[in-house]
Amino acid sequence: MTNTSPDTDRTVPGGDVPQPNPPNTPGGAGRGRDAVFTPLTSEDPREISTYPLWARIGEGGMGAVYLSYTPGGRQVALKVAWPWLAADPEFRRRFEKEVTIARRVLGLYTAPVIACDPHAPRPWLATAYVAAPSLAVTVAQQGPLPAESVLLLIAGVAEALQSIHDAGVIHRDLKPSNIILAADGPRVIDFGISRAIEASQTKITKTGIQIGTPAFMAPEQAQGVSPGTSGDIFSLGSTAYYAITGRLPFGGDAAVSYRIVHGQPDWDRCPDRVRGVLERCMEKDPTARPAPAELIELCRAASTDERLRIDENWLPPTVVADLSRYDVTPPRPSDLSESSGSPSSPVSSGPSPAEFEPPQPPSDTPEPPGRPGRRRPRWLVGGCAAVVLAVVTAALIIRTSGGEAPSDDAASSPRPFATEEPGQSPDASTAPVATSGITLHSNRFGQDMCLDADLNGQGSNGTKVQLWTCNGSVQQQWYYEGDLRTTGALIHSVKWPSMCLDADTNTIGANGGKVQLWMCNGFAQQRWYYRSDAAASAYQNGWNAPYGRCLDADANAGWDGTRVQLWECNQTTQQQWRE
Repeated sequence: MTNTSPDTDRTVPGGDVPQPNPPNTPGGAGRGRDAVFTPLTSEDPREISTYPLWARIGEGGMGAVYLSYTPGGRQVALKVAWPWLAADPEFRRRFEKEVTIARRVLGLYTAPVIACDPHAPRPWLATAYVAAPSLAVTVAQQGPLPAESVLLLIAGVAEALQSIHDAGVIHRDLKPSNIILAADGPRVIDFGISRAIEASQTKITKTGIQIGTPAFMAPEQAQGVSPGTSGDIFSLGSTAYYAITGRLPFGGDAAVSYRIVHGQPDWDRCPDRVRGVLERCMEKDPTARPAPAELIELCRAASTDERLRIDENWLPPTVVADLSRYDVTPPRPSDLSESSGSPSSPVSSGPSPAEFEPPQPPSDTPEPPGRPGRRRPRWLVGGCAAVVLAVVTAALIIRTSGGEAPSDDAASSPRPFATEEPGQSPDASTAPVATSGITLHSNRFGQDMCLDADLNGQGSNGTKVQLWTCNGSVQQQWYYEGDLRTTGALIHSVKWPSMCLDADTNTIGANGGKVQLWMCNGFAQQRWYYRSDAAASAYQNGWNAPYGRCLDADANAGWDGTRVQLWECNQTTQQQWRE
C-alpha cells in the first residue's frame, strides 16, 4: 500500500505512522483493485489431494493460499505449507494437533476448516472461502470505518473469539488481515496454526521468535510471554483502533513493542463511544480485559441499535459495492481439462519434504565442483538478452508515446493515504517511467548474476525478487530515493517505478525472510542502508535497525531464479553487491 510522506522515525504513540503491508491473505490483500486472484505459475502445484487449484489468493506465514473447489462446487481457500515447514517434524506434529482442535470451531463469524492433511508431502488445510476483502485492504483502499460499523465489527469478532476459545484455541495473531468483511458480518480466519509455525521457527532460529504481528500484539506477548485468551482481546482492541482511525495504535517501527508495554494510543483520534470499549480491551493487565461475552454487551451499550443487528447496511455503501469483485470465478488454468475441472495430467501436490532442508546459515565457501547447476548457456543468455532488450525498448516507446489515460472512476476513487491505488500494477499509464538505472551484481556468483524482478509477478504487490543472469533488461534496473548512508533509501524498480524493494513483514524476524516488491510507502521495511564494514556494498534493511538483516543471495543456489532473502548481516560475499 502507499502512504504520503511517511515518517519512519516517529516515536509518538499513535502518531501518523504509515501502515504495514497487509499480508497476502484470503481477502485480497496484496492485490490491486482489479486483481483479487493471480494466475498460477510454473512453481505452483495444480492439485492438492482431490482439490484442483484455480488461482493464487496470496501467501502468509504458513504458506501459499490458493482458490479451489470442493467436489460439489463450493469455493475453498486452500493453504499449503512452505517446503521448509513441511520438512520439520515438530511443525507437522503441532500442525496436526492444532488443526484437529480448530476443526471443532463452528462459530457464525469464523471461516470453518473444511479439510486438512498434516501427513501430505506438504501439509495443507482448506477453509471456507469468504468472498470479501480483509479489514486491512478495506481501510487501506477506502479509509477508516464509521463508528457503528466498528462496534458491529468488534461484537462479531468477539463472538468468533468466544467460539474459538470454547474449542480450546487461542488465535495469537488476530490483526486486520485476518478479519474478512463479508456482507453478513465479519469472519475471523487463520486461527489454530500460529503455534505450529512458532514451534518450527523456534527450532530453526534458536531465538524463540514471537508469533504474531508486532503492531497488534498484547503487552505480555510483546514481552515474550505466551498469551492467553485475553491476549486475543487486546489484539482485537488494537485492530478496532486501526479500523476506526486508519492508524496503528502504537506505531510500526522498531520501538513498537516498548510502546505497547508502556505507552497509550492517541485516544483523541477515537470517537468517545468507541473509545470506552477499546480502552477496556487494551488494558495492560490481562485480567482487567473483558471476556468476549462482556465485550459484546459493551458494544451493545455503545451502539445506536441495542440489538446490534448486522444486516446489509452494516458496512458503508462503498465497501459493499466492492464485494462483487471477490465473488467471481477466475479464468480456468490452461492445464486443467475443460470437462472435469481437474488437471489434464496427474500433478503432484509438490516435491517431497525430503527434497528440502530448513534455511541454513549462509556459507562463504567456494561452490563445490561438479554441483548440478541450472545456468543457461552463454550463447542462449546473450540471445535472450538481445530479444528482451528489443521487446522492452519497444514497449517503453509505445508506453511513453501515449498510453491510455486513467479512467474517471480511477481518478475519483478514494485514496485516503496515497495518490495511487494500493496494489495496482504500475505502468507508464499510471506512474512516471524511469528509462535507466543501476544494476546490482551479486559478488557471490562472479558478478554475472543480478538482482531481478520476476516478470511473472506483473508488478503486483508480492512480486518475487530473485537472481538472474545479468542481461541488461529493465527488470534488472533500480534507482534510489533517499540517502543510503544516513536516513536510508527506497530502492525503486525501473520496470515498475512505484514498486519498491520490500521485506515481507510476515517473515521479517527470521533468517530466510522474504524479499519482494511492494507499492512504495516509505515504511521501515522498505528503507535500506549501506553497510560500511563490507568489502562491497551490503544493503541492510531498516526494520529494527541497526540490528536488522541484510539483502542476501542464497549461497546454496546460483542459477536463474535463485532466492533473494534477508539474513543476519555477516559480511559474506552473498551479501555484497556491486553497481
